[in-house]
Amino acid sequence: MDSIDKEIQKREERIRQLKTHLNQLLPVSRLSKESLTKIFLFCITPSQAKDTSLYRRNNISISQVCACWRAIALDYALLWVDLDFDRPSWVPEMLMRSKMLPLTLGVSVDSFTKPTKVATISAALQHIMHVSELTVRISVPSLDIALVGIQQAAPMLQSLSLSRSDMKDAPRTLGLPLEFLNGDAPCLRALELDCLYLPWNSGLLKNLTSLKITHSDTSAAPSLQQLTDVLARMPCLQILQLKNALSQSLERLRRISLFSCPIWPPFIWRQTWSTVQSSLIKSPSHPQPRCTWSAQ
Repeated sequence: MDSIDKEIQKREERIRQLKTHLNQLLPVSRLSKESLTKIFLFCITPSQAKDTSLYRRNNISISQVCACWRAIALDYALLWVDLDFDRPSWVPEMLMRSKMLPLTLGVSVDSFTKPTKVATISAALQHIMHVSELTVRISVPSLDIALVGIQQAAPMLQSLSLSRSDMKDAPRTLGLPLEFLNGDAPCLRALELDCLYLPWNSGLLKNLTSLKITHSDTSAAPSLQQLTDVLARMPCLQILQLKNALSQSLERLRRISLFSCPIWPPFIWRQTWSTVQSSLIKSPSHPQPRCTWSAQ
C-alpha cells in the first residue's frame, strides 16, 4: 500500500509540474510583473456604486489562480492594505503582507458581532500610526474603551469617521479625551463624528477640508469664541455640517465672516439650520485680518 501511495504522489507531482509548464506557455504569462500588479489593483478598486466588500475579497481570488499569480499577489503590498474584518483570522496575515503601507480600516460592529472580530478590531486599532483611512460604526460599548484609549499619533491618517448608535446602558454621546490620537494627525483632512465629541481645542480640529459633527444633545456645545477659533484653524474648509452641536444662543447665528488667517482668502460662512448644512462662500478681499459674526 505504501508503495502505491508513493507512486500516486509522484505522478500527482508530475501532473502539477506539467500544468505549471502549460500555464507558462499561455499568452497571459507573457505579461510583466508590473502589468499584472496594475491589473490586480484595478480588480480590488471598486467604483462608488459597487459593494466594496466584494472587491476587497478579490485579492484572495487573485492569489488562487496559479502559482505565479499567487507569488506576485502575496508580495504586492497594495493588495492587502484594506483589512477584511469579516475574516478575523486573515487580518494578522494581511497586516504582514501590507508591509507597513498606509492601511484602510472600515468596520461595523453591533451586538451580534462575534467576540473574535471585536478583539481583532481592537488589536488592529493599535496600528493607528499606519492607518490612512479609519471608519468605525459601533452599537456596542465594548469598543468604547478601545477608541478612547488610542493615544498614539496618527501621522498617516487622512480620513476619520467614528459613529455610535443604539447604545444600551451607555451614554448616548461619548467624549473623546484631549489625548485622543495624541492630538497629532498632521495629514487629517476629513473628520466625521456621530455621537462622539472632541474637546474644541483638540489638535485634530485644524487644517480640515471637511468637518461633520452630530451630537445627541448640546452639552458639548462650543462658545462663540471656541467656534470661531476652530474655524480659523481650518483655512481650506469646504464642507461643514453640524447637528445638535451648538448651543441655543449660537443657533441664532446666521453669518460669520472669517479673516483671521493672513494666507486665507476671505470667506463668508452661512449656516442653514433647518437643513443642518453649511457652505463656505468666497467673499471680496478684506484689507485687514479679522473675525466677525452676526446673528438675527
